[in-house]
Amino acid sequence: KTYVFDKDKAIQITSPKKKDVLSITEFGFTVTTSIDSSCELFDTQTNEKIAEFTAESSQKSHKTQSLAGFKEGNYPARYKVICQDITTQEKFENYFDFSIDFTAPPTKIILTEGSREETPVNFGWEQNFIKKTDVRFECVKDGFECDQTFYCLGPGCELKTSKNYLTFEAGFELNLSTQICYYSNDKSGNEQIQPTDHV
Repeated sequence: KTYVFDKDKAIQITSPKKKDVLSITEFGFTVTTSIDSSCELFDTQTNEKIAEFTAESSQKSHKTQSLAGFKEGNYPARYKVICQDITTQEKFENYFDFSIDFTAPPTKIILTEGSREETPVNFGWEQNFIKKTDVRFECVKDGFECDQTFYCLGPGCELKTSKNYLTFEAGFELNLSTQICYYSNDKSGNEQIQPTDHV
């Protein structure tokens, strides 16, 4: 695990903010400085200068042009900003810490009959119950916060566009055998259909 500390109070990272999770591949970096400065962005793995910050209105607010080509993953201290005091030429630096996430959050189905509880995870699972089963879902945060979970019972649920999908709000009971599809989305809109399974 990598920890990123606010190394220099003279530079405030404003975008992407510390621990930001983004769902875009192109964006600019912005910082503010407590003193009039000129700033540059560096890749810490290669020590290569990536971009120059242009000063806005004053020499204390700085922004790069929009940069492209970012991939899904975590970027703790991968990029740093180095600023130079315009008056004294003293240099100071700080690090960006953000993630890029395009992955839908995993959804867990929980089937309960009396004291028996099943949480199947394999593709195409099938579970048998004696009389009935209570069904509920859990969305597992993986990047962005979970937003909603949807489910569909019976045939024709393989396509997300099916009008039979319902928003999951509370646990429900099944008394007959059926197939079930389910998925969740997150606050960024990432979503993925789970495989069709049978209860």
